[in-house]
Amino acid sequence: MLSPNGGEEFDAEDPLTVTWGAVVSIENVSILLSIDSGDNFDLVISDTTSNDGSFEISSLPDGAVCDTCRIRICDTADTSTFDDSDGNFSINPSLRMSSPDGGEYWIEGNVYSITWAGSSEIENVMLLLSIDSGDNYMTPI
Repeated sequence: MLSPNGGEEFDAEDPLTVTWGAVVSIENVSILLSIDSGDNFDLVISDTTSNDGSFEISSLPDGAVCDTCRIRICDTADTSTFDDSDGNFSINPSLRMSSPDGGEYWIEGNVYSITWAGSSEIENVMLLLSIDSGDNYMTPI
């Protein structure tokens, strides 16, 4: 396992690239995620992918946000052949504003939609308005 191999921090909404040293004799690997420091690898990232040494996780499974994550790469033909992250890494909850995202011109009195996407672990959000180009966010919406 090359990365993540311990100590890294990632946002749940960002792509995460897993890299490992590919062994020529292994054709395909599975990629599993542990959220309990490697005691269990219950979350499947990929059932099977080619053993080319790299895999981009574009969407994490629910429940992946934690600070005790580890990845396991294992041979799909022989699951006793595997390598794990050497230490824990963190996947942090995150939010991404979709609209407005900058440059819009809104007219007072009109109704506009404010939209965002976030980790399923985030249950509530507080919307604040800045009227000084983002220097301060003091006005709750």
